[in-house]
Amino acid sequence: MNNQVFTTITAFFISGMIIGIIFDVFRITRKSFKIPNIITYIEDVLFWICTGGVILFSIFRYTDGQIRLYMICILIFGAFVYFGVLSKYFIKKDSNYDDYEDFEYKDVTDKKRNEEVKQDID
Repeated sequence: MNNQVFTTITAFFISGMIIGIIFDVFRITRKSFKIPNIITYIEDVLFWICTGGVILFSIFRYTDGQIRLYMICILIFGAFVYFGVLSKYFIKKDSNYDDYEDFEYKDVTDKKRNEEVKQDID
C-alpha cells in the first residue's frame, strides 16, 4: 500500500476519533450542568463548527482538498471505534459520574435529583 494512502487512512481514522472526543466533551458539559436551552443551541452550533474544522483540516492537509468515499467511511469508522471502545473510559475519567450507564440516562433537569445534589452539598 502506498505510504500516502496509509497516512490518509490513519489521519481520517484519528479525525473520526477526535470528533468522538469533541462530542463527549459537549455531552459531559451538557449532562454535568443545568443550562438554558439557548446555551444548548449555541453548544450545538459550536460542535458542528469544531467538527467541520477537523474534517476540513484533514481533507486539505492530507488529500489536497480531494474527497473520496473511503475517507468518509474511515472517518465514520474511527468515530464508531471511539464510541464503542474508548468513550466510556473518557466519560468516566472526565466526569464525576461513577457509573457509565448511569451517566447516559441522568437528566440534569430532574428536580428530585437536583434536590438530592443540593442536600449532599449542604
